[in-house]
Amino acid sequence: MLADGPLPAKEISQRLELEGLGLDYANVWRDLDALVKTGLVRKVHNPGEGIQYELDHESAIPLLAQGEIEAVRLASALLKDSALAPLEGLQSILNRTRATEKPEAVDVAIPPGIRPPGEIKQLKKILEAVRRSRVLEIRYQSPVAAAPKTYLLDYKELAWEGNCLYLRAYCPDIDASVDYRRNREFRVDLILDARVSKDTTSRGSLPTFKYRFWAAPNFAPRFARIHSRGRLIQAVYDSDAEDGSRIIESEAAITLHAVRRILGFGQHVRVLDPPDLVEEVHHTIRAMSQQYQ
Repeated sequence: MLADGPLPAKEISQRLELEGLGLDYANVWRDLDALVKTGLVRKVHNPGEGIQYELDHESAIPLLAQGEIEAVRLASALLKDSALAPLEGLQSILNRTRATEKPEAVDVAIPPGIRPPGEIKQLKKILEAVRRSRVLEIRYQSPVAAAPKTYLLDYKELAWEGNCLYLRAYCPDIDASVDYRRNREFRVDLILDARVSKDTTSRGSLPTFKYRFWAAPNFAPRFARIHSRGRLIQAVYDSDAEDGSRIIESEAAITLHAVRRILGFGQHVRVLDPPDLVEEVHHTIRAMSQQYQ
């Protein structure tokens, strides 16, 4: 989000809302104040530019619960050997956890069925495959399937979502009419077994697809400024109607993510293309409506 430099609090709120996180403008300021009090963020007064908030890598950090320490260690491991800017600051936090570590400082709630990062059995093999760009074979037990299934993963990347760690990957053996339909998302704690291949991955990223949706006149203005920064919104066009509605173009790698985002906007939007996404949104809405009949 901050790849293009500092963002005003209002735009941060708008972007998070578009991602379905629902953090309003007032909460952004409250969270910033809370981070300042912990010492992780400092408030900087810049003449002519107003107040800015910066990550303070040298400040003392608060006591961390064991689960939080494991999360920081895992994040540091995922960033290892990368050129990402946050690594230095994250490693700085990790190096100072020993002085502040308190085994039972806070009892971090783990939802039923979710294991902390340190207990994920296949994580070491997954990290090896990601770092060395190796093909990975996994046996996965989907929450909605009766029996586990084996997948061959080419390019892959790890990502946190809520309290779960996910592995997003391109699965070349899946029969699909378009490349991006071979992308899959796996919950790491549901991977039963993993085997790292000697074969090198053939791709450098997940294939993505662009999709468009119509935004109602009362909803469209919130997209006006956001598309100029980052990759969340690719483009914003005025629709043929003169009522102020707009056509929004965005991009995704996982179809389910696009479906969730469209549905998160409720009655204010209507997906236009590609056809398979339109059908998937329709199918999801029909399935949801049956739950209320």
